[in-house]
Amino acid sequence: MALTPSPNARPKVGSFLLAEPFMDDPWFGRHVVFLCDYEKDGETMGFVLNNYIDEPLSTLLPELGDWANDQRVSIGGPVLSTQIFFVHKLGHLVDEACEIAKGLYLGGRFESVVEAMESGDVDSKDIRFFLGYSGWSSGQLLDEIRDKSWYLHFLPSKIRSEQLFDTTADDIWQDMLSSKGPSFAQAAQSPRNPNLN
Repeated sequence: MALTPSPNARPKVGSFLLAEPFMDDPWFGRHVVFLCDYEKDGETMGFVLNNYIDEPLSTLLPELGDWANDQRVSIGGPVLSTQIFFVHKLGHLVDEACEIAKGLYLGGRFESVVEAMESGDVDSKDIRFFLGYSGWSSGQLLDEIRDKSWYLHFLPSKIRSEQLFDTTADDIWQDMLSSKGPSFAQAAQSPRNPNLN
C-alpha cells in the first residue's frame, strides 16, 4: 500500500485531515483538522485538534465559572485567531447552534453555553473550544489533496465523537496515522526532516 496520500480522496463534513508526515507548515504540520463545513465549489471550514494553548478557557474568559478551569483550548487555525469557536453535543440547549452531523453542533449563542455548563446538567466533555479556525477558499483544499498534502481519515460517528472531544489525546495525529497500518505507524514516528532519517 502506498504511503503517499491519495490525490483522489474526497473530503466531507465530519472527516479528519491528517497532515502528511513531512508537511513543513507552522499551522498544520503533524496536525489533525476536523472538517465542520465542506462545499466542493465553496469554502471549507475546520479546526486543528492538537495544537493547544498553555492556559485553560478560564484564563481567556475569567468571568466564567469553575467549569471553564478544565476546558483545554486548541488553536483551531489562522483565521480569526483571537475569536473563540466551539463544537458541541449540547443540541437544543444552545440557541442558534448549527447541526453539522447527527448530534454534533457548531457554535450558537455563547450565553446559552454558559447557562448549560453552569446548570451542571451537561457533561463538560460534550464541548470543546478553539481559538480561530482553518479555512480554505473554493477549490483550495482539493488542490492541496491533489498535491498529496493530506490524508483523509473517516471514522464511524461514535468513534469520531470520542476522538473529537478527547482533549487528552495529544498524540492524535500519530495515533490516527498509525491506525492505517504498520507502514503508516513507522511514518508517524519518522523525523519531520527526512534527511535526518
